[in-house]
Amino acid sequence: MHRGELITRRRLVAGWAAALAGAAAVRARDQAPSPGKPGSASGDLPVRLVRGVENTTVLDVSADSARVCLYHTRHPTQSFTWNGSWKENLPASTKEDALRVVERDSWASTYATSPPAQPNLGRFFADGGSLYVETLSIEPGGAVIGRLLIDLRTGQVQERQDHLRPGTGHFSYRALAGRELLGFGTGPDSGKTGVIVKAEAPDYREIQRVPFAETRSAALGKTEGPVTLSADRSTFVYTYDRNVVCRRTSDLGIIWSRETDPSLALWHAAISADAGLVAAYVCDYTAIGQARKRYVVILDGKDGSEITRVSADGLEALAVSPERQLLAVGQRVPIREGKAGTGKAGTQPTVFLFDIKSGRQVAELIQDQFYGGGKEYLTAGVDARFMLGGKFLITSGLNTRVWQIG
Repeated sequence: MHRGELITRRRLVAGWAAALAGAAAVRARDQAPSPGKPGSASGDLPVRLVRGVENTTVLDVSADSARVCLYHTRHPTQSFTWNGSWKENLPASTKEDALRVVERDSWASTYATSPPAQPNLGRFFADGGSLYVETLSIEPGGAVIGRLLIDLRTGQVQERQDHLRPGTGHFSYRALAGRELLGFGTGPDSGKTGVIVKAEAPDYREIQRVPFAETRSAALGKTEGPVTLSADRSTFVYTYDRNVVCRRTSDLGIIWSRETDPSLALWHAAISADAGLVAAYVCDYTAIGQARKRYVVILDGKDGSEITRVSADGLEALAVSPERQLLAVGQRVPIREGKAGTGKAGTQPTVFLFDIKSGRQVAELIQDQFYGGGKEYLTAGVDARFMLGGKFLITSGLNTRVWQIG
């Protein structure tokens, strides 16, 4: 499930709770939008909501955009309470939770299963016929990563569990072509990614390994962002410290590496379906909504040269349209005035669309709204994914929404 209000299970495992607790004390003060209606769109670009699926989040879209992997739950929020340490308030029951694969055109379900825990990640293999799913559960002895290989043709599921112990590293994988997986391994002490590997399913046998980064800088907190693959799974990009790196999946070789502004933190990157454009978000991040200087840099996918910059806050999500004309950025917009009668401030996860060439904002899509505060934080992020052809955009957070563009 995509998360985002302030804390995620993965970040808990990585040991970010202390930093997040500090950030939680600082509330966004610079923005005070009027609450809009979830599912509404505004702006110069014609965009309309064509479908909404409640209590679901998008895990992945197949390479040909024909299938969508969703996670449906009656408990779409995750609640954490801070009393000197983070405590997860687990839902009473997850019996009705389900991972589903639906057809893009009809949204008819073609596969459904109840995973052992909430999916932390799900990715289609290149042919769209199989899925790799990771779950993460917190148990008294530590965290447990569940790994599921699902054959959508036969319904066969191969499951493996890896127990995470203090002082040990772990791997997270992405599905490639055939039965190959792209893995990212964290170090036992730092919690930072140290290696990239290619492995074969279903035994996760390692067939290739390269360093994630040659050197790591202590500046700006050694940030790193999630990996994003091109639609055909041939190319992937990721960020660390002040570097954007583009690699081939065939041999894990570096196509190009580019250093961004040394005074700003670099967060995450997105790649267009054909790997022709790469977008990366940089800012002087201090807390949610507190960046004074921020922008998305647009890079040429062939050599990493800078093409332009778009003044946008892309901390939550980044996506480049298949025809390379639109940039989607996700943002948790704070609602300062609060919900009537509760006194609690709110968050309005919103996706903004920008014309890349002009840098102009052309649409604003309100994904969700939720209210909370005090010592309790509810996860409510926003993600955005373009479908091939560029006519549809899928956003998800607490719910899933499909927007028609143009």
